[in-house]
Amino acid sequence: MKATAIVFLLILVLQFLYLYYVRYWVGYDNLLVLDEAWYMQTDGHISPDFYDSYFQRYPHNHPVTILLYWVLKAAGKLGVSGLYWPSHLLGLVSIDLALLFMWKLACETEDIHRGFLVAVLSLFDPIIYIWIPWHYTTVCLLPFLSAGIYFGWKTWKAVNLRSQIIYAACTGIFTAVGMRIRITEGILLIAFLIMAVCVKGWNRCRLAACLIPFLVICGLTWAGTGMLRNHYADFDSSDKAFPPAHFVMMGVGGDGTYKKKDVEFTARIPGEEAKTKADLQEAGKRIRNLGVKGTISLAGEKMLTVWQDGSCGFQSEWLYPRNGFIH
Repeated sequence: MKATAIVFLLILVLQFLYLYYVRYWVGYDNLLVLDEAWYMQTDGHISPDFYDSYFQRYPHNHPVTILLYWVLKAAGKLGVSGLYWPSHLLGLVSIDLALLFMWKLACETEDIHRGFLVAVLSLFDPIIYIWIPWHYTTVCLLPFLSAGIYFGWKTWKAVNLRSQIIYAACTGIFTAVGMRIRITEGILLIAFLIMAVCVKGWNRCRLAACLIPFLVICGLTWAGTGMLRNHYADFDSSDKAFPPAHFVMMGVGGDGTYKKKDVEFTARIPGEEAKTKADLQEAGKRIRNLGVKGTISLAGEKMLTVWQDGSCGFQSEWLYPRNGFIH
């Protein structure tokens, strides 16, 4: 345990050194949400007209913008001015909290030696340093995802009914909040439901004690966070919002990464229903053109360029800064 504490302390020191000497900003959506969070300090609301109606097109970015707004507001009350340290410390805290939950899970599923191995491997993982400036949904999701996995496992292993209900409720909270920040947390929800159906040895009482509080608290948290989001984003974005079908369509074109022409394709279609229909038609056309072999090849390409580190294809962005990269 002492050795693990030393390793985690060393990780923290190296992360701060990275932030201090390598002044790196990740652009695009990462800076757009931060920019809006900064301007929210004046009136406390997300602007529907910011950057060509960005927050009407992408309402899924409202929660992370609100989170950054809270962080900047708290930093201001503490006398910390500027954007660099508050936003980047949010990335640091998100990554380190996720590491702590995963370390705790390793210790409880195996032993403290396995937990120590997790800490050592994390120390040499470049992602926990270079991804600190990515204070976007990918990184802000991490503590909620890891906490959901941890408390989900605790729910499964709990020996008494009271503990099961408490752990299931905690899992529901972290799952719902995580889904607000980045909808891919929903994969965890699907995994829990599959486990509930497939794992042998469940009796009805135990299954109900896990599923009912999980689903009820998850639903209540989802509704509550939705009301909170609507307070800060008090405008109707249904006409301009990009439907989920847009991202499916984008994901089966080219190498599966962001394409401006795909944004323009969806943006020029009025109404959410019409957008969804047109995007699904275009996605079907692209899949038919790819065929079985092309679809499998694209899946492999996306594993490399889009999903392997959660960057959605932004690895190439790290190559752009040349001058003034080192502070």
